Amino acid sequence: MSRKLFCEISPLTYKISEQKGIIIRHFKNLFGNEKIARVHSKEELPNIVKSHSSILVRKLYGVDIKLQKSKVKNIELACKKINGIIIHPGETFSFWCTVGKATKKNGYQEGLVISKKGLTSGYGGGLCQMANMIHWLILNSPLQVTELHHHTDALFPDDRRRVPFGTGTSVCYNYIDYKFKNTTDQNVQILVWIENGELCGELRSEREYPNRYKLVEENHHFRKENNKYYRISQVYRIVIDRETNKEIAKELILDNHSEVLYDYSLIPEEQIRDDELIKRIEKTIKEYPNRIAYRFKSKKITYKELWNKANKYAKLLKKQGTSPVIIYGHKDIEVIVSIISCLLANRTYVPVGICTPVYRLRKIVNLTKSTLVLTEKKIKIKDADCIKLSELKKYAKKEETIINNNIVYIIFTSGSTGIPKGVPISKRNLNNFIDWIIKIKPLDKYKNINVLNQSSFSFDLSVADLYYSLCNGHTLIAIDNHFKNGYEELFKTLKEIDVAVVTPTFIKLCILNQNFNSNNYKKLKCIYSCGEQLEVKTVKKLFELFPKLEIINAYGPTEATSAVAACRIKKEMLKDKILPVGEMNNLATKVEIIKNEIVLKGNSVFNGYIDNYEGGHYKENNINCYKTGDTGYIKDQKLYCKGRKDGQIKYKGYRIELNDIENNINQIKGVIDCAVIAKYNEESIVKTIKAFVVLNDNINIEYIKTELKKYLPDYMIPKTITILDKLPINQNGKIDRKALAKYE
Repeated sequence: MSRKLFCEISPLTYKISEQKGIIIRHFKNLFGNEKIARVHSKEELPNIVKSHSSILVRKLYGVDIKLQKSKVKNIELACKKINGIIIHPGETFSFWCTVGKATKKNGYQEGLVISKKGLTSGYGGGLCQMANMIHWLILNSPLQVTELHHHTDALFPDDRRRVPFGTGTSVCYNYIDYKFKNTTDQNVQILVWIENGELCGELRSEREYPNRYKLVEENHHFRKENNKYYRISQVYRIVIDRETNKEIAKELILDNHSEVLYDYSLIPEEQIRDDELIKRIEKTIKEYPNRIAYRFKSKKITYKELWNKANKYAKLLKKQGTSPVIIYGHKDIEVIVSIISCLLANRTYVPVGICTPVYRLRKIVNLTKSTLVLTEKKIKIKDADCIKLSELKKYAKKEETIINNNIVYIIFTSGSTGIPKGVPISKRNLNNFIDWIIKIKPLDKYKNINVLNQSSFSFDLSVADLYYSLCNGHTLIAIDNHFKNGYEELFKTLKEIDVAVVTPTFIKLCILNQNFNSNNYKKLKCIYSCGEQLEVKTVKKLFELFPKLEIINAYGPTEATSAVAACRIKKEMLKDKILPVGEMNNLATKVEIIKNEIVLKGNSVFNGYIDNYEGGHYKENNINCYKTGDTGYIKDQKLYCKGRKDGQIKYKGYRIELNDIENNINQIKGVIDCAVIAKYNEESIVKTIKAFVVLNDNINIEYIKTELKKYLPDYMIPKTITILDKLPINQNGKIDRKALAKYE
């Protein structure tokens, strides 16, 4: 353990050290070699070298507005001391020698003060803004800064500005000073005043300098390091010859690396360069290089092989372009390699299930403006190169492109207009989700296990099994959910599984098998269920078959990165009608119930649909929020979801807009009108989707189903289609869906 400095022992020793610093600085100012500027003049020098202004009262979250108003008063007092000061050649300007001690006796008020302990209040608080103003003026001149102290942290978010050096100039009476020396051959003058709520300043000289100066900030971004965010940039001063207008020098004046102390959700998404996800996966590769990372049917790939292949294709992806990459496939090894390749290349991936009709795929390509579709299937799409992963080698001779991108993936869900809506998930969203899921009990305790992937990679439930496995070194085993050859292969695979990430519909399918029990499936430790409502009767049956099974009931929409809440289901919970979907003390993001609707706020929530699609997304104090459309309540610190409040349903784990199906049926030639409803069981779970149509004499039901397969995935095609002479109308003149529900 390192020995404490004298000033760190106690508040008293700190005060003694502070007074010692003040006394020493007094002696240096009085008897040192510096000639301190002390002359003021009301007459303004003729040439303006640089002028600048900054807002005095900003919207700073969590800061008392009284402190800001006091700051204005303090700066007003300091203006009177500084305004008009002349700095002769060879003289040094000292902030504290000019302003004097900021005490209550001298009229100063308690304003915002920055200390090692963070933000606090103190007399003269806010004078750093004045020092920052002067520093900005001096940097745009040939004058020489001789003493400068910076805040070490990024204290506030940007508000109607971009701070060029990320942190402000710091001053503290009198031993933390700001000084500059006039090394030129002419007098200079500083003018400062307050006008229209802004601090204004000018640096003046007797005549124009031969050079002009420009400050530029490069490589500005935010990065996460050890669970903390930092503002990073390099600030340069460019010297330009006035006569030739040529750049004659470029000086690095600040290599900024400041810890962000405000709410991370206020950091602009597009400014985050977060390689934490890659570091997580890379750590797994180093620890378990020879472990099987992924297996589908008879094919498998180790973590080392996956990493090497992905790196190879990532380099080619950087040469191909910068647009999102459509991954049009099922569960083959190439799909996983494509996903990791996109991560390494920093290109957004867009997983689209192979069952998706090409007609709908074209819509997705147009919405994402993608120039590349990776697929093993032979297809053609205008303005997009549709190739196999291995065919990326044709771009080998092109130059690599630097890709600044914050979106990891875009998943498309059903849209009420008939056009699929894209949900972009950022690095912050995904890292927040991973931080949450790897800590869920009992998932946090498992080592070297097999995890089941049931859902398609185009369905956001797969985000849970994929990244939980990748970041923990588990083996992800995928099953073919088409079941064309029966269920024998499925149940054979299940015998190898420790943790199953599945939908409730899949659980019901398993329960129907008479041999599905703990005697025959000894490895099965845990089921993570999400995507639709898990029924009490299903869990009762599971506990009968697997008495020691851990069951996690999770909840969350695609717009909030797969899931935001989860609850370990205990047997005593089965006496209620519905099961809890989350524990309020273990959420991935903030959850509120507003007018009976579940509303999500914070780092899990996306930043809005692509193509400006309107939905439940909104911002509150610059924090992403989402109205889920799910009704729910909180009881005994547990979250419950009752169901949908609109035309959106959950069916077989998929989220479906009934209007989407209606719009696609209505575009079929020969359909006069249609209505689509969901049929529910006694526990309000969707059993099936039914369509009712009014037709002309030229088409039939089989024709409709054939046409729908061109536009919709199989799971969205209604199980039954009933022909009616006309659709029933209620007293409000709308389609009477309650009457339709009575049709058998």
